[in-house]
Amino acid sequence: MRYLDSKFKRFWKQYLFQCGLATAAIALILLILEIFVHTAIIASLGATAFVIFTLPHLYPARPKVLVGGYVWGTLSGVLCAWGAQQISGSFAESYVLVLCGACAVGISSFLMVCANHEHPPAAGIALALVLNEWDIMTLAFIFAAVGVMLVLKEILKVHLVDLR
Repeated sequence: MRYLDSKFKRFWKQYLFQCGLATAAIALILLILEIFVHTAIIASLGATAFVIFTLPHLYPARPKVLVGGYVWGTLSGVLCAWGAQQISGSFAESYVLVLCGACAVGISSFLMVCANHEHPPAAGIALALVLNEWDIMTLAFIFAAVGVMLVLKEILKVHLVDLR
């Protein structure tokens, strides 16, 4: 049984470089966004950094797919968070959040696959927006973080390979 990728010996510098890029991108995000308040949002952005910097040529790392996925995830999360606020007085709040969070993931998944914008971490943003408090600046920050990672990927595209 093989424990290391067969390409690792030959491309170890590439592995370190690209994983270092993911580390730097998330470090920047963690420094700017409140770490303990927005953990689910940070986790989704961390998954996006993984996709962008370790699998840069796969479909989910394409700019159109990534941005589209975040648009659908954000829209679903915002709508389901609003819905949770509207009905939370009727039921136990934790059940409302569970159901609305699940709906946010399902709706964002449906919209992403219908629009051919399948970026899995964006479904996490939908859930995060239901479970966490947020404001318009949080939404702006999410898209700014995605934009920064995409710009960095585009600048370094000639040096990036799929690490799989």
